[in-house]
Amino acid sequence: MRAMSLALILALAQTVPGQEDPLLARLDVRGKAGQVLMLWSLSRAEGQSTARARTLAAVRELGVGGIVLSLGPVADAVAWGDELQAAAAIPLLLAGDFESGCGFRLSGATDLGKAMLLGASGTASLVEEAARATAREARAFGFHWNFAPVLDVNVNPLNPIINVRSFGEDPAAVARLGIAYVRGLQAEGVLATAKHFPGHGDVASDSHLSMPTLSGDRARLDAVELLPFRAVAADVASVMTGHLAVPGLGEADDVPATLSLRISTEVLRGELGFRGLIVTDALDMGGVKGKHDPGEVAVRALLAGADVLLMPPDAARARDAIVAAVESGRIPRARLDDAVARVLRAKRNAKLFDAPARALPTWQAEISPAHRDLALAIARAGVTLVRDDAGLVPLPAGGKPTVLELFDSEDAAAQAARLSLALQAAASVRLHPESSARDVAAAADLLANAALPVVALHVRVREYSGRIGLPESFAPVVAALTRTPRAVVISFGNPYLLREFASVSTYLCAYETTASTERVVADVLSGRGAVTGRLPVSIPDVVARGAGESRWPTAAAPLTRTAPARHGVAADLGEQLRALLMTAIGERAFPGAVCLVARRGEIVAEVAAGRLTYASDAPPTTLSTRFDLASLTKVCATLPLTLRLIAQGKLSLDTKVSALLPEFRGPGKDHVSIHHLLTHSAGLPAYVQFFKTLRGKAEIVRAACEEGLRTEAGADTVYSDLGMILLMACLEKVGGVDFDALAAREVFVPLGMQATFASTGKPIEAAPTEECTFRGRVVSGEVHDENAFAMGGVSGHAGLFGTADDVARLGLAFLGGGGSFLPPALARAATRRADIVAGSTRALGWDTFTPGGAGGSLLHATAFGHTGFTGTSMWCDPSLDLCVVLLTNRVHPTRVNAKIQRVRRELHDLVVRALE
Repeated sequence: MRAMSLALILALAQTVPGQEDPLLARLDVRGKAGQVLMLWSLSRAEGQSTARARTLAAVRELGVGGIVLSLGPVADAVAWGDELQAAAAIPLLLAGDFESGCGFRLSGATDLGKAMLLGASGTASLVEEAARATAREARAFGFHWNFAPVLDVNVNPLNPIINVRSFGEDPAAVARLGIAYVRGLQAEGVLATAKHFPGHGDVASDSHLSMPTLSGDRARLDAVELLPFRAVAADVASVMTGHLAVPGLGEADDVPATLSLRISTEVLRGELGFRGLIVTDALDMGGVKGKHDPGEVAVRALLAGADVLLMPPDAARARDAIVAAVESGRIPRARLDDAVARVLRAKRNAKLFDAPARALPTWQAEISPAHRDLALAIARAGVTLVRDDAGLVPLPAGGKPTVLELFDSEDAAAQAARLSLALQAAASVRLHPESSARDVAAAADLLANAALPVVALHVRVREYSGRIGLPESFAPVVAALTRTPRAVVISFGNPYLLREFASVSTYLCAYETTASTERVVADVLSGRGAVTGRLPVSIPDVVARGAGESRWPTAAAPLTRTAPARHGVAADLGEQLRALLMTAIGERAFPGAVCLVARRGEIVAEVAAGRLTYASDAPPTTLSTRFDLASLTKVCATLPLTLRLIAQGKLSLDTKVSALLPEFRGPGKDHVSIHHLLTHSAGLPAYVQFFKTLRGKAEIVRAACEEGLRTEAGADTVYSDLGMILLMACLEKVGGVDFDALAAREVFVPLGMQATFASTGKPIEAAPTEECTFRGRVVSGEVHDENAFAMGGVSGHAGLFGTADDVARLGLAFLGGGGSFLPPALARAATRRADIVAGSTRALGWDTFTPGGAGGSLLHATAFGHTGFTGTSMWCDPSLDLCVVLLTNRVHPTRVNAKIQRVRRELHDLVVRALE
C-alpha cells in the first residue's frame, strides 16, 4: 500500500459524521469485522431449513451487519426478515436487489420496469415515482437498502450482463435519470446504491464469470463511465464497486476495482468526493473470487476502501482474516473503524435503533393498485416502436396474425402471458431451447407462409450465462424471419436483437416481459393503446439512439390532460407561457391568444391570455375561443383530405391537374401534378387579387386555371395560394361534393375536430380580425382572406375556423402515424421534405424546420409545421413527440403588425427549454 493512499484513507475517515458512535466504542475487533459483512439468503422458505439454520448461525455467531434477501414470495421474505432481526444483537441492514421494483426479486410485489424501459420514456418524474413506489414497498417489507440504480452506460451491444439494466447509452441521460431515482428512493427512507463503479457498460463479458476489462483513457472514462457517478456522488447513500479492470484510471490491468485503492478511494472518495458507504459487488463472483483466498479478498477489499463486503463465499474466514490483519497492523484500526462507523450511521439513518426492526403489520397494503397503475404508465411511456416501414402498427383490420413466441428458457415460456390470446391469433407457437428440432422447423415453415406474422422474442439478461442472444437452436426461425421482411417483431428483452434480422419492417422494443409490457404491446397492436417511447441506445448499423414512432388509439376520443412532469416537461410551463403572451399583448403584438402544448399525445399546458379586442371591456379569450386559422386551412383540411383520397385509391400524387380540371391548360401545365401543388412547386404565382373583380367559387377557380406558369413545374418553390385553390377544385371533382362538406366527412369527424367550421353561411362566433377596407367593417366570424371571402367563405388556402384543441388533434394525427385516419407511411411521407426543388424546405403541404424561423431555433430537423396570416401556427417535432399550437388574432385591428414573428420564435424556444 502506498503511504500517500493510506494517508488519504485516514484523512477521509475523519470526515465521517457519527464516527464516535457509542456502539462503535463498545465493539471489539471481532464485532467490528462482523459488521462489515453482508450475507445472502433465499427469501423462499420451502426446502431451505438447512440454509436458514446456517444463516441464523452467522447472524448470532459472526454478528454480520446485514443480509441480502432474494427470490421468493413476499410473505416468506417478510417472515424471514423478521426472524433474522430477532436473532441479531445489532439490527441488520436488510437489502434487496430491487432494480425494477420489489417484484424483480420478490414474487407478489410490484415489478415496475427495467431501467432501459424507464430510459425509453426519457422522463425523470416517472423514474422518481418508480423509485418512491419501490421504496414504499421495500420499507413495508422490512428492507432498508436497495442495490439500485444501475448507473452503467450501456454503450456496448455485446454486453451480456448490463443491457436493459441500464438507462441507456447517453451518459447525460443516465445521470439525469439516476439523480431522479436516488432522490425518489432516499426521500422514502431507503438507501440508494449507485452501481457498478466505475462503470460496467462497455464490456463484452460477465463479471459473474470472469473479470472484464473496461477500456478507454481517462478522458473517455470521465466523459462516459464516470459522469453519472460524479452526478450523484454528493447525494447517494452508497456506491457499489464492480469487479472490473480499469487501466485508464491508473490501476494495473489484473486488479479489479473492488480491490483497488486507487479506484475505490483515490478516485471515488478523493476525486468524486463521495462520503457514503462503499459496498463491493458480490465477492463470490468469478471476477474476483479466483484472485486470492476468500479471506485475502476480504482484507484487500477493506484496504481498498470498501465499507461493506457483500456475499463473501466464506463469511467466517473473511471475518477471521480481517481480525488477523487488524491485529497484525496490516489493516489500520482507523480503516476498520471508518467502515463500521459508516455502517452504523446508515443503520441509525434507517432508524433501526428507534424501535424493533420489523416489517410493517400492514405490509400487504403497500402492494397497491396505484403501484400497478404506475407500472402500466411506465410501460406505456417506454415501449418503443423503433420502426414501422410497412405500416403494420396497429395491425391491419380484418386479418388475424400468426404469433410465434421465442423464449430463452423453458421456465420463462411457462410464466409469460399469451400474446396470441390478446391478439386473437389465427395460429400460435411457443418455442424454448428445449423444443425439438422438428418443432423449430415447423415454426419456421409457419412463419415463412404467414400472411401477417408477429414474432415475440423473450431474451433476458441472465447472470452466469455469458451471452444475451437468441439460442442457436432457433437459427431456422431467424433465417425464415430474414426472408420475411413484412413482419412485426417485438423484443421483450434485449433490444439489440434487431441486428440479427435488420431488414424486418416493424420492430417494437418492450425491454422486458411483464404483465404491463405484454398488455401495452397487445393494446398497441390492436389499436387500443398508445406507444411513445424512444430508443435509448443505438443499434449499430441499423438505427440510431432516439429512434421511435408514436401511435395513438385508433378511435377518436377527447384529448387527455396530464401533469407536465409526467412527460418530462417543466411544471411551470403554463405560467411561463402566460407571462410571455401577456408581455406580447402589452406590446400590442395581438389582443388575445391561446397556446396549447401536447407531448406524447397528451396536453401538458394550455393557456388563454388577453381579450378578443384591445378594448378593456372586450370578452376575454378562452380555451374554447375559435380563431380564423387562415393558411392553417392548408394543413388542417386541404392536405389531410388529399391524403385521405390517396389512401382510398381515388387520387395519387402523380395525378395531373389537367386530368381533373380540363380548363387548366397552357404552356407547361400538362406536367403539373397534385404533388407539385402540395409542395408549392407548380410554377404558379404566389397570389392574385381575384376578389377585386370576381365573385363566386367557380369564377375564381376558372381564373386560377387561366393564370400562366411563372416557371416550369418542379423548377422553383413559390408559396402559392393559387395552387391550393386549384387543389380544392380537384378534390371536389374527385369527392363529388363541396370542399367544406368533404373535409367535414373525411377529416373533421374522423379526428373528432368538433369545433372546426368554415364560415360559408352566417358569421360564426370567433375572435375578430381586421378592420377591412374592402368590406368596410371589422371582420368577425367570417373569413379574413379576401379571395376566400369572394369564393363564398372557404377555399383550399383559407376559410377554416377552429380551436387550439382541434388544431392539436390534426397535428397529433400526423405525429402519431395517422392512426385509423391515414396509413403510417403516407402520414410520415407528408412531413418529410419532398426534395422536388433542391434546397426547398417544403414537405407535402407542411413546411419543415429552419432554425431561426417561425418554429424558433431549438426544434429538431424532423420538425414540421405551418403558419397562418392572421397570427396562427402549429409546429410538431416527432423527435420530441411535441405539438405546439399558437392561435392569435394579430391582424386586429390591422395587418400592419409583424410582432408575432418574434413571439413565435421565443415561444417555441421556451417550450423546448422546458423539456428534460
